[in-house]
Amino acid sequence: MEKVVGIKQLRASKRPRNYSAVPQWVVVMYSTVFFRACATHPDSKLDRFCADCYSSLCSNCLPVHARHKHVKIRRYMYSDVFNRQDLSKLFNCSGIHTYLTNKAKVLFLKRRNHYHRQRINFKDC
Repeated sequence: MEKVVGIKQLRASKRPRNYSAVPQWVVVMYSTVFFRACATHPDSKLDRFCADCYSSLCSNCLPVHARHKHVKIRRYMYSDVFNRQDLSKLFNCSGIHTYLTNKAKVLFLKRRNHYHRQRINFKDC
C-alpha cells in the first residue's frame, strides 16, 4: 500500500526511506502563478522564484535579490519547468523524474500536462 506524502502526488513505498521534508519555499513556489506581468516592472514577466524571499520576480528585479538563491522558470508545452542543474543547487532532486528538452534535463513544477498531446491526436468526425 502506498502513502501519499509531500505536495501532491509524491509517493513513498512501504519500505522506510530517509526522505527529507519538503522545504517551505518549494511549497510556495508550487502554488505561485508565473509568467504574469511584474507589479514593479509591467513590461516584464515573472519568470524566476527567490527561495530566500518566497516570491516570484522578473529579470529586472534581480539586482534587489542579487545575493539570494533563485531559480529561473521556463515554459515548455504549456507547463512551468526548470533546469535540473539550476534546482539541484537549492534542493535535492534525486528521485525526481526528469525530461529531456532541447538537450537539457528539466523538471516540471506541477504534474505534466497531457492535455496537449491528447488534443493533437483528437480528430473531429
